[in-house]
This record gives sequence, structure tokens and C-alpha cells, in this order.
Amino acid sequence: MNKKKGPLALIIIDGWGHSPKREGNAIAMASKPFYDELCEKYPQTLLTAHGARV
Repeated sequence: MNKKKGPLALIIIDGWGHSPKREGNAIAMASKPFYDELCEKYPQTLLTAHGARV
């Protein structure tokens, strides 16, 4: 049996997109230290929420 590893959080940030490009990307260029720290410390995944995959 697996033991519980700790709390789990599902965080959905509506209106944010992801792009590897930095130029013209307001989210990538913004100062967001709390969000950046979360991404560095904890695992995350990206969901496709547009086009034919929805």
C-alpha cells in the first residue's frame, strides 16, 4: 500500500498560456517570484486547453 506523501494542490491559472519564446511574451517577461519559485521547487505539468485537443 502506498503511503500518503503530503498535501496536493491543483492550481489552475486561467488566462495564462505557455510558450518557450520570451520575446513578446508578457508572462515570461514579468516579475513573478512566487510563481517562479513554485515551478522550481515542485513538479508541474501543462494541459492543452485549445484547438482540436479540447
